[in-house]
Amino acid sequence: MKKVMIVDGDVGVVESIRQMLKPEGVVVIPALSGGECFSKLRSVKPDCIILDIMLPDMDGWEVLKMIKADENLKSIPVLILTVKPLPVHLPEGIDTKSYEYCMLKPFSKGELLDVLWRVGVLPP
Repeated sequence: MKKVMIVDGDVGVVESIRQMLKPEGVVVIPALSGGECFSKLRSVKPDCIILDIMLPDMDGWEVLKMIKADENLKSIPVLILTVKPLPVHLPEGIDTKSYEYCMLKPFSKGELLDVLWRVGVLPP
């Protein structure tokens, strides 16, 4: 069974994604902050991380940098969530190879499932 970690400070977004993925048999691991994300990553390695850029305790870009700097985590595909288009100049240490895809909120179930299929979480 595939596992996806959702890192978003909005419980409603986490629950919405959980409902979209439940019929697909995907286990959702919620993390409402960057700190909770890293706490949970010590004990579970998800098949994918869906990461919001705006978190209550730290910048999502910093979370992404920390994930990609960790030898045990850097191979996990990361999907970025944001409410506005990405800036032309990404923060220092981040490039388009740091993440697999960027989804603008709101997004459809079809878009989410398509992206998870592309990164190998869902079967073809």
